[in-house]
Amino acid sequence: MTNAPTRHHTIPCSYLRWFSQNLQWRDSMLWVYDVHTQKIREDKVDNFWWSRDFYTIEDGSWNKIYSIEEFLWENIDNVNKIIEKIDNKNSLTDDEIAKLALFISFQELRTPNRFNRNNSNELDVIKMSLREIFYHCETKEERAKSLNNTLKEYFPTSDMIGKEEEIIEKYEKWEEISCNNQLSNIKQMLMFGHEIADWLLSRAWVIIHNDNDNFIISDYPIYLEWDWEGPFGVWFGTAKTIWFPLSKKSYLMMTYDFKINDIKVEKQYTVKNVYQNTEDVLGEEDAKGLINGFNYQTCWCTNRNIAGNDKDYLLKIIADVDQADKKHLGKCNKSND
Repeated sequence: MTNAPTRHHTIPCSYLRWFSQNLQWRDSMLWVYDVHTQKIREDKVDNFWWSRDFYTIEDGSWNKIYSIEEFLWENIDNVNKIIEKIDNKNSLTDDEIAKLALFISFQELRTPNRFNRNNSNELDVIKMSLREIFYHCETKEERAKSLNNTLKEYFPTSDMIGKEEEIIEKYEKWEEISCNNQLSNIKQMLMFGHEIADWLLSRAWVIIHNDNDNFIISDYPIYLEWDWEGPFGVWFGTAKTIWFPLSKKSYLMMTYDFKINDIKVEKQYTVKNVYQNTEDVLGEEDAKGLINGFNYQTCWCTNRNIAGNDKDYLLKIIADVDQADKKHLGKCNKSND
C-alpha cells in the first residue's frame, strides 16, 4: 500500500483540534509539555501523540494489515460534530451520546499507557509461572520447553514465544525481562470497548463550560476518582466520578452522585445534556478554582505529555501540580520518620 496509514494517533487529531485556538484540523496548534524532559514546544496536533504502526497487525505471511487503524478512523474518531454541538450548548441525540461514550471508552483502551499496563500484568503472570518452572525443572532445556508450553497455552500471541532460552538466562535479572503482546492488547480494546461505554451511559452526565477556553488535554485524558467509602478498587463501574475533557470549552463529569461540586444532578442515571456554565453556578472566583481543579486532574493522569492553547496558563497548572506533589511527598516522609 503506497498510502498505508502508518502514523497511528493514540489521541486522534479530530479530538485534539478542539483544544487549539485555530481549529485547522491536523494543522491545529497546541503547546505541548514533556514531563520527562520538562520542555515545552508549540506544534501541530498531527505531529504528536502518535506511534508508527501502533495498531498494525500481520497475517501469516508477515504482510501488514491496517484494518484496526481504518476501523478507528471510520467508527470511533469522527466526533467533530458532537463536540461542536457541545461547545455550542446544543442538546445531543441518544445516538450521539452513545457515540461519545464509545469514543471515551476507546480512549481508555487504545493508548500506550493502557497497552503498557496490559503488558505488565501479563509479564507478572509469566514471572510467577517461571518460579514454578525453576522449582520443578532442573535443566535449562527442560525449563525452556516448559515455558514454551505455558506461553503457547495461555499467551499464544506473546512476543516472548521463541525467546524462551533467553528468558531463562535472565531469570535472575527480572528487570531485563519484557513483553509486548500487541495482538492481545488490540483484542482487549475491541472486546471491552462497548462494555465500558455501557458503564459510562449508566451514569448521570453533567457538562461544564468555561468562557475562557482554559481546559487542557493530556496523552491519557481520563480521570477516575476513587470512592474511598466504597469496598472496591477504582474502575469504570466503581469510580465515584469519571472526568473527561471534551474541548478547551467543555468538560464532562459522569457521576452516581446527586450533587457534586455544588452542581446539582436532578435525576440519577438518566441526566444527559445538562450544561452548566461555571461562572453562572459558582461565581467568577470559585469558577476559576473549579476549572483549575479539573486541569490539575488532567495533569495528574498524564503518561508523559500535557497540551493546551495558552502557554503561560499550561505552565502554571503544571507548576501548581508539581508543587502539590512535592508538598504531599514531604508530608509522607515526615509521617514515616
